[in-house]
Amino acid sequence: MLEKCPKPVIAAVHGACIGGGVDLVSACDIRYCSQDAWFQVKTDSVSPNATQEVDIGLAADVGTLQRLPKIVGSQSLVNELAFTARKMMAPEAQSCGLVSRVFPDKAALLQGALELAAAIAARSPVAVQGTKVNLLYSRDHSVPDSLRY
Repeated sequence: MLEKCPKPVIAAVHGACIGGGVDLVSACDIRYCSQDAWFQVKTDSVSPNATQEVDIGLAADVGTLQRLPKIVGSQSLVNELAFTARKMMAPEAQSCGLVSRVFPDKAALLQGALELAAAIAARSPVAVQGTKVNLLYSRDHSVPDSLRY
């Protein structure tokens, strides 16, 4: 599982992030995107005439529906996105917490992601890995349980 990777995983999204792409980035530790990025929980294709999974009776999922409510902090927003397959553009993705930074273009996005990776790599690997383990545990447990962990 991607979220169990011992190293922090950084997602850099440029353009469309659809269906399985949202599943993938929701498992990442840090998410950045470019201004032209957009996210769509359910679809079969990037074609504007594509059939949405919710239109044909499918609810297949490999992580988005479980992770996204905790990431964005709004079950209502996740329900809206999943029930309608509405596109979420980069500014909304940042305002709800799906991504932490939005860059003006692909080049700036890649530079920002690489700078972040370098900053993390410059820290103690043991401390970074321990922090990641504690953050993941704390996400799914109470504060007292997490402190005992």
